Amino acid sequence: MLSEKLNWPLFDRQILSVMAGDDEVRARLYETMDERDLGWIENTFRSLMQSEFHKNDYFYRLTETLLCLASQGHAIFVGRSADLILPKNKGLRVKVIASLERCAQNFAQHNDCSIEPARRKIARIEKERKDFIWNHFHIDAYEPSRFDMFINLERFTTSQAVDMILLVLKLRGVQY
Repeated sequence: MLSEKLNWPLFDRQILSVMAGDDEVRARLYETMDERDLGWIENTFRSLMQSEFHKNDYFYRLTETLLCLASQGHAIFVGRSADLILPKNKGLRVKVIASLERCAQNFAQHNDCSIEPARRKIARIEKERKDFIWNHFHIDAYEPSRFDMFINLERFTTSQAVDMILLVLKLRGVQY
């Protein structure tokens, strides 16, 4: 819904995972960039470099892909710790939260399964997310300072959440 209202591309973890591992897609993306973009990416990439960084090829490719996509203009990134990879002074970092029960109901509905398998899947996803963030950034996945705002979907509708994000973008002077 936010992507449609802003007319910005949406990149979720599935798309980023495919792009990070697909050399042909990444090569086409690089072709669209000018030297200024490549310099920005290289400088940002260097600031993230650590001795263990190259050991995880997926993380290296994911980071490279995120930086390339971000240099192309406005976009919405969902998942894969984009907030920790992209420069801190760029973008709006929003954490959308809900109870486990609401998440399980939503997951079950969208994946045509019952509640109990949905709860187990969500628990596994949360553990993987927490481990990924700890292994690559050495911070707690739920560290509140990572985000500019939290939206609790127990108290707001999806439409209201989108309106709040649009208002914050407007307050920050983002043109859309």
